[in-house]
Amino acid sequence: MIRAVVFDLDGVYFSDSAADKFINAISLKFNVDADSVKKIFPKSDIMYEYRKGNISGDKFWHDAVETWTSNSTIKQTANPIKNIGSKTKTLIQKAITQKAIPKAIILKEINDIIKKVYTINKPVKNAVMKLRKKGILTVACSNNFKERIDALEEKFNFLKEFDYCFLSYEHHMLKPKLFEKVFEQINKNNMDNLKNKRSECAFKNKIAKDEILIIDDVKRITDAAKQMGFKTILCEDADKIDEYMRNAGISLD
Repeated sequence: MIRAVVFDLDGVYFSDSAADKFINAISLKFNVDADSVKKIFPKSDIMYEYRKGNISGDKFWHDAVETWTSNSTIKQTANPIKNIGSKTKTLIQKAITQKAIPKAIILKEINDIIKKVYTINKPVKNAVMKLRKKGILTVACSNNFKERIDALEEKFNFLKEFDYCFLSYEHHMLKPKLFEKVFEQINKNNMDNLKNKRSECAFKNKIAKDEILIIDDVKRITDAAKQMGFKTILCEDADKIDEYMRNAGISLD
């Protein structure tokens, strides 16, 4: 019996095309080659430290943009200030020329790009709502960075859709290790709620790992979670979420 379902955010709750759109938007906005962007985002040692909350957002993005704009692969034909507000055009142009864009401007542009390229997978959102109505705990668990979550929360107000949220930068660890924190914390909170009668949905017994279903779009992560004792689903198509749930023994009807 599944008593808790853990959802990844990027690629499951949010569209899996957002990462490529984000890279392309960064490339256009800061006038750099997309291949240069990919050397840092989304996978690099410094990116992992950023996702773990060990590097601040203003430092990460300032250093990343500075690296990209000082690279020999800067696109000479693109317009570096296209689609940027008129109030910041002059400053951006001067900053790119001097290879020193102010941190506040960088974070604002990153925030705007995130809001523009991310969309929610509606079938997954609906599944989360149906699971909660059935008394099944819903958990968001993501290797993410604060600026992205803040931007998405500002746009979508989505965190309230989940019973629990575990974000890598808050716990200074990445999935799959973060799943152990999920297991530990939901059981602790459940016992506290039961003891203090704070929730009608509190379970009388500890939730076992094989009663927790983890849904992720990265096979390396689902394989690791399975080895840890959790039930898993590799989400290759978010539109099939209802089918995935039925295969796991959960009816959303």
